[in-house]
Amino acid sequence: MISKMKLEMLPNELLLDLFEYFDCIYLLRSFFGYNNRFNHLIYIYLQTHQLNLEFISKDNFDLISQKYLSSLTHHIISLRLSNEQTPNLSNLLFSSNFTIDKFFYLQSLYLHYIPSLDILIEITYYCKNLIYLTDLTIIKCNINEKLKNCINLFHNIWNIPKLSYCNLDGIELKCFSLLFMSKISLTIKKLFIENISCDLSYLFCILNCTPNLEQLSTTIYSYSTNTNLDAIIQSMKSLKIYYQGSIDSLKTILSQMPNLTHLKIGTLDLIMDGNVWKQILNEYLSKIEIFQLKMKLEFEGNDTDVEKSVNQLLDSFNTRFWIEEHRWYVRCDWELSEITTYAFLYTLPYAFKTIYYLNECNTRSTCDDEEKYRSYKCVEMFENSYRKSMLLHNFNLVCDKFPNLRSLDVVLPFENHFNSHNIIFNQLTSLTARIQIASAYDQLQILFNRAPRLYSLRIIFWRKFSNKLFQLTSKTIRRVELGGMFSWCNEFTKDECIAFANSDLGHQCEVLSIEIENRNSVINLIEGMSNLRLLNFRSRDDRWDYRKIPSTENELIHWIQNHFSSTYEIIRNLEKPTSIQVWIDQQERKMKRDTKISKSGHKVSKVVSSVQKFFAKR
Repeated sequence: MISKMKLEMLPNELLLDLFEYFDCIYLLRSFFGYNNRFNHLIYIYLQTHQLNLEFISKDNFDLISQKYLSSLTHHIISLRLSNEQTPNLSNLLFSSNFTIDKFFYLQSLYLHYIPSLDILIEITYYCKNLIYLTDLTIIKCNINEKLKNCINLFHNIWNIPKLSYCNLDGIELKCFSLLFMSKISLTIKKLFIENISCDLSYLFCILNCTPNLEQLSTTIYSYSTNTNLDAIIQSMKSLKIYYQGSIDSLKTILSQMPNLTHLKIGTLDLIMDGNVWKQILNEYLSKIEIFQLKMKLEFEGNDTDVEKSVNQLLDSFNTRFWIEEHRWYVRCDWELSEITTYAFLYTLPYAFKTIYYLNECNTRSTCDDEEKYRSYKCVEMFENSYRKSMLLHNFNLVCDKFPNLRSLDVVLPFENHFNSHNIIFNQLTSLTARIQIASAYDQLQILFNRAPRLYSLRIIFWRKFSNKLFQLTSKTIRRVELGGMFSWCNEFTKDECIAFANSDLGHQCEVLSIEIENRNSVINLIEGMSNLRLLNFRSRDDRWDYRKIPSTENELIHWIQNHFSSTYEIIRNLEKPTSIQVWIDQQERKMKRDTKISKSGHKVSKVVSSVQKFFAKR
């Protein structure tokens, strides 16, 4: 290991290059406070790098918030907060007097998994004082509040003085309106609200509150017959929408955006052939350059009728307008069924992140040059979760077709022998495996071997899990979620918890979610898993009941607190209150373990010494 004194001999430029290979938290622990020169270099580093607290351990958070952060707030330009693997982090940060407005020069703020509207309102309230903040992202927060409770949140966001990029995909609302907002933002150029559903009136309220919007992503449901809307949005260049509604409402929306150059649209239960799309594009979107489409369709009738309908649909996209003028090719995949046939028609190359598996599907395309246009590089999520087991041949195609796949959701085992040599998932980081029978574990192990970057594993057991679970190995998995198909159908006993803690997966696991039979298993898991920093669990003997008085809420939490250090953060999950989160102080646990080993060694030493003295006397 190179000493700090030797590192001091290197020029600043080389030290900054070396810093690129280290995590920001590691740099702060290792070098901040060593001397003024290293402090200054870390200030420079923070001008181009994010302070990411999403995966920080409890002891590292305590150290940085208590020792370093007060000296860094005016140097941090990008901050990432999350309550998923660091429960209650935002409250702990603010209770230490580090409200968001203390980060005066902040330019980018990323909020992940903060399932509390009150916390989000508090954070965004202080953002109005951040005159350099241009980017705000709120992801996976699952806010399912009533509209009236959310107005303050949106009012705060629209009040951020220099905000231009606003990603609110983590907020879920079934209806949305800014009718009661008094603030208009002239600075927001890019707005992403994919999980907020709008009808026509709500959509135009958004557009009126952000008149300089250039890029919008949202979900629209509209069967309105009232098309008398005249809010022309000249600035809009790019639109991505998931749409369910009437063709007339869709025409109304697109007619208000004459300068649109990029349209990405997914539709549900709306059959529009190539002639209808051609008419819309020619009449309303004369400046369009990029057109990306995915339509989810349903057909009824026998196989012959369905195939005839599909052929007619594809023929309407096989004209001079589509093929020669624009080179916009489409493909249709459909799965034959006795009742209803489901189909997906999409432009090539495929332009969406998620794709769903159709078992034994038929497919047809308007493209002759498959090598050039049949690309699925955008696909990051593949789902087979509600279908029967996948055919191995089709799974081999998954690997070939989707080289950038990051998330995979499959039912195991496959229907025939799994030859791993033909399959490798270089980009896969998240795997959900739905285990049907014991033979699935062998195929799961093969998947582990072919996924060199796999970080997160979720296993859903359809039956009682096999002991083969404890034999699985992976060098990269750090996050594990274990659960049954239904609640409480696969809780772990004390012996099973100990077996998992002693397994290869248990030894390297940092984040574990599990259902347990008895609370005592919490001790076995935390003490037995040396790298564990967060435990999410549900216990069969938890007495918490939302229908009873609050005094029952903390009984199990108090029990855990009595067994562990006060530096642990122990709370109920805000989104799932039957689940308890234990954010572990790894340094304190290590000291406790070392002390126990030392005491044990001392006792052994005393016994040996006594035996030696006994025989010496004889």
